[in-house]
Amino acid sequence: MKNIFKLSLIIAAVSLLFTACDKCDATKDRGKTPVVEYVRLCNPATADSLLVKAYMGTRIAIIGENLGDVQHIWFNDQEANLNPNYVTSNSIIVDVPSVIPEKVTDTMKLVTSRDIAGKYKFSVQVPAPLLKNMRCEFVPDGGTAVINGDYFIEPKVYFPGNQEAEITSYTKTSISCTVPDGAQAGNITITSLYGTTRSSFHFRDKSNVIQDFESTSYGNSWSLGDFGTEGGCSGQYLWLHAESNGAWNWQNSLMGGYWAPDGAGNIPLSTAKDISNLELKFEANVSTWSDVPMLIWFRPYEDAISPDTDDPQAHWKPWNNNGEKSTYTSDGWITVTIPMSDFIYNKDETSNSLSLTDLSGYTNINMMLFGAADAATPVDIKIDNLRIVSTDE
Repeated sequence: MKNIFKLSLIIAAVSLLFTACDKCDATKDRGKTPVVEYVRLCNPATADSLLVKAYMGTRIAIIGENLGDVQHIWFNDQEANLNPNYVTSNSIIVDVPSVIPEKVTDTMKLVTSRDIAGKYKFSVQVPAPLLKNMRCEFVPDGGTAVINGDYFIEPKVYFPGNQEAEITSYTKTSISCTVPDGAQAGNITITSLYGTTRSSFHFRDKSNVIQDFESTSYGNSWSLGDFGTEGGCSGQYLWLHAESNGAWNWQNSLMGGYWAPDGAGNIPLSTAKDISNLELKFEANVSTWSDVPMLIWFRPYEDAISPDTDDPQAHWKPWNNNGEKSTYTSDGWITVTIPMSDFIYNKDETSNSLSLTDLSGYTNINMMLFGAADAATPVDIKIDNLRIVSTDE
């Protein structure tokens, strides 16, 4: 116990010493002009590399003289968040601001408590556009596509075949544009003032589709679910709907996705890819959904459907936000992505340690609204284009 007490005193003394040193540096340098000799990265492995520019958000070390009284650092017209504990007479550690400057001067300005400024030529680099995802990857010609990402500065959007889209609105993190007539499947490209980026996701990708619901007979001998075309994103879709659905309520109208070799062959990408790099994707349009999870699982071929097997399940519950339930609507078609690593549950979630290791033995995929619920509520969900996507392409 005495040793712990002594250690605490030592830590406190060291902290006071550093604080005192910081105050000494500020006092010593007050009234002097800050001088920057060079800038480097904080990573020891690259400490010998001197910088004249850095990307937004990069942590840098400013080395020089008379820096102890610096109160503000500006990069172009953006002020950095300065921590006094990282300011000494000969060095300052600071993050380059993550806000894109409106006025570019390529200058770093260090200002003291007496408004004495020191300047140093330094450029802030803005990354090329970052494309994260599309709100919906299947949008018809003439429809509005929404692309999410970052660094969209005066962007232009090109669909496959170098077809430029008309942009209706954009922010730094989102673009809304009209899909050109005759748009093809493939990657989308965005250019901005700071570069060009090609999407990792594929627009209208049907290369590994399990079920697009254009046929209603893919092993679906039970006539599960319903089907529709009105307001679809790419033809006919699976329609799961009921006026009321409660806990453990078995309804054929709320099952679907059943598919087998009499449809289109084995599961795509079953043996060609590392399963840890695979995702299940599909389009969904949810009008109302308040409770009961959607169970999704793969099965070997059989003319049956049952959630009581040992096959690992993914449970899709968009109405559950960190344990808080509410009525969920998607406000139109969206693309849902479920990593294969999320297939870990059994039917009632008494186990969450199951895992998918190989898809080669599976031919069917099942979707079913079934499970615990607080009350009986209406449900209306449209599903299309069940597919497996590789993340390493």
